[in-house]
Amino acid sequence: MTQLKKRLAIIGGGPGGLAAARVFIANAPHEFDIDLFTNDANVGGIWYFPHGDSRPDRVMYDHLETNIPKHVMQFKDVPFPPHWFKFPRRHEVWVYLKRYYNNYIRDIENGKETVKVHLSHEVVNVKKDAEIWGIDVVDHANEDAKRTERYDYVIVATGHFSVPRIPEVPGLNEWLDNQDAFHSRHFYDCEFAKGKNVVVVGDGSSGQDIVNQCASTANKVYQSVSSGLDNERYYDNDPTVRIVGKISKVDYSTKTVTLEDGTVLSNIDKLVYATGFLYDLSILDPSIRKDFSSVAHTSHVDNLYEQIFSTQHNSIAFSLLPQLVVPFQLAELQACLIVKAFQGKLQIPKESKSQFDHLPTGHNIPKEKEIEYYQELLSLLHSVTDSTNPDAFQPVEWDSTLIKERSLTADQKFQRNITLNKYSQEARAQGKQYELIQFTKGPPPKGTEAPYP
Repeated sequence: MTQLKKRLAIIGGGPGGLAAARVFIANAPHEFDIDLFTNDANVGGIWYFPHGDSRPDRVMYDHLETNIPKHVMQFKDVPFPPHWFKFPRRHEVWVYLKRYYNNYIRDIENGKETVKVHLSHEVVNVKKDAEIWGIDVVDHANEDAKRTERYDYVIVATGHFSVPRIPEVPGLNEWLDNQDAFHSRHFYDCEFAKGKNVVVVGDGSSGQDIVNQCASTANKVYQSVSSGLDNERYYDNDPTVRIVGKISKVDYSTKTVTLEDGTVLSNIDKLVYATGFLYDLSILDPSIRKDFSSVAHTSHVDNLYEQIFSTQHNSIAFSLLPQLVVPFQLAELQACLIVKAFQGKLQIPKESKSQFDHLPTGHNIPKEKEIEYYQELLSLLHSVTDSTNPDAFQPVEWDSTLIKERSLTADQKFQRNITLNKYSQEARAQGKQYELIQFTKGPPPKGTEAPYP
């Protein structure tokens, strides 16, 4: 008698969703009927950015490259092309993800789609009836037709770059209403800063990029930070940039920004908040959402085991909630554990005792803890794996070489940014706007530019 397959829904077509699809195909063949939903016209998640697309809901800014070198960032056994740049640009990452999809999902078994991928399908509600998940879907490619599908298991791989996090600051609403303040999600290039005084709030990767790019066109760029004014930054020698402390209030009528130490910045034209994002749980029906968060948009997803599994609903899992990590390889490792859980080989506790579910930094994994988290997941995977019958796909083992390579990435990116800031200052001196460069002497070698799919 043929055993019926379980139905699995993967929500999200970015790195987390694609990694989950690849691993389930390899490690649980013929056990699941898998549907992957993405609300965009192609796979890739936030990295999908078609050439010439200027849609305002795209997260990526024009001149963006990765923060992690390609040889550390890559999926297992899927190297970036050797002639591509060390820090791939946004569209190159999309090309890479599209090839990953073609090789492991779309073209597997002579072109047969083992995973059915639903493009332009927006999941608008996920609810649960007994042990079955009901997923309400809107098909934007078919006149917004609506339907409900039912599944035994669900993987939420929707990322965390959709809902801007903007702190509450007295007076800020008036700036927002007049469109003189905006979140980094809506930053595309530095044209808006030309000849203006700009305050960039935040010193994460996006905040630093925006400061550097705006320095090529702005009159003055202030960067408001909470991490300490004495921290070394790659634009310390840029006379256009000044590092300041946290903001206590802003006044639109006087165009001033008051800092917590009492300093007043005058004649401010624009405020850019590079202050991160909230997790969007709005697709979860309120009857389910309450087990993860009291609100639809949250800074922390509650009741998790190893930042992956729900301790309340063992048939749903999350991919890539952790931040400040190497995401692609982590997505594959998490997927290996999700396979084990959905096969019934990994038991999810009712309450997690893992330190990684009780971090004071929430889903932000401190750099000194990243490898420890990865090794904890590997150890858990090994404990539920039959060594005499190994899985077809096995995740990357973080050996001493890879750990050392990871330890060097921050300094490598810092040195790269020094070069980019020098270029920013040169562009400013020549009256030009910042553009992302890869070579400081002459044009790039022929064939290095990755084509769009």
